[in-house]
Amino acid sequence: MRTTRHLSWLLLALSLFWGGVASCALLPPNVPATSVTPTVTPTPVPAPEMRVWVSPVWGPGTSGGAVLAEVLDGWASRKGVTLVLRVFTREEMRALIESAPLVAPQARPHLLLVDQVLVEAWVQEAHLARLPREEPWTSRVMETSWFPYARATVWLGGGFYALPWAGNAWTLWVPPENADAWAQRPWSAWTENPNTWALPTGLEDPWPLWSLYRAAGGAFPPSPQRPSDREALTQVLTLLADSRAREALPRQALQWRTIEDLLTFGNEVEMWLLPYAQGSQEGSREALWIPNPQGEPGPTLGWVYAWVVPRGLDDRERSLALDLLAEIQQSQVMAQVVRQGKWLPVSRLDPWPDEFPWPPDDLERLDARPGPEVMGDWHARLAQVADEVLRGLREPADGVEALLGVEVGGGGE
Repeated sequence: MRTTRHLSWLLLALSLFWGGVASCALLPPNVPATSVTPTVTPTPVPAPEMRVWVSPVWGPGTSGGAVLAEVLDGWASRKGVTLVLRVFTREEMRALIESAPLVAPQARPHLLLVDQVLVEAWVQEAHLARLPREEPWTSRVMETSWFPYARATVWLGGGFYALPWAGNAWTLWVPPENADAWAQRPWSAWTENPNTWALPTGLEDPWPLWSLYRAAGGAFPPSPQRPSDREALTQVLTLLADSRAREALPRQALQWRTIEDLLTFGNEVEMWLLPYAQGSQEGSREALWIPNPQGEPGPTLGWVYAWVVPRGLDDRERSLALDLLAEIQQSQVMAQVVRQGKWLPVSRLDPWPDEFPWPPDDLERLDARPGPEVMGDWHARLAQVADEVLRGLREPADGVEALLGVEVGGGGE
């Protein structure tokens, strides 16, 4: 038994030995035998992702959104970046940004295009990152010929957190053949037959009324001690009351509560009071600045949509966000926003777009729209009083007293 076991081990050893010799014999001379390492296919590295959030006015289907999509797609293609564009309302954006610590990092935005209201709120609430204080960013901010209404958004909270991209303002929209006449008519002529006009009457923040108030010479916030503010409010409420009584504001127009209502149902009304960018989408009317009650050019309020970077990005994410921001802020891109997107310029462009209806100096007189810290609860009070005047429940003089006869949050000098 033991002999047989020894013989088996001997045969196994000899077979292994000769097998090794045979394998070596198959190799070319002087080539040592080596072990073979299996080939490992590397795991592909995913492309960096850039998440951009925008307001609905920059979403698919809008002229401004088409300009934006072209710029974003071109940049993402050159950089090898996967770009994710999301559209959110102001309320949705605010809720999402304020709950950012609860949101997965891979869902948070890197760059946002939002209106002035959100910029102002987020600066106060410390949700935004400052833009770099070194070149070329310092020159971009300091040397750009911003119009005054846009410059007010650049400088907030003791530094610069936002770069304006497009502007807007409440304007009059009239048939081109009547543009010269409407531009020089005093407000009293707006109520004369057969003139008709309309404005959205149900906005929570009644900026069309405040735009009329500013054109009439009122200041912000309104002050009971300032006669010019009292006179401006009287002019606005009188215009509403007279227009209602004479049906220059048609009865059906009083039901048009939103901008969309007016664009949808207002074809039979001669003049619209609408934001420039929204009115320009319709295409068959001409834009005019709001005149003062005497029919002369009056001061006007403007506001912007601006790019901001949220806090909390890592170095790679911040670098990508700033690279895209630099791309977006090129002068030729901003000129496209004016020409194709049909928005107001936020700075002087060279050359000035021929398609734009006003010269650069006209934009210099646009005032920055006052923020919530100035307006307090004036919006709610004016909206209520104006509604009562339009329904015939209150006379203009009573409405002015209701507004100025008591102390209002944010008011007074």
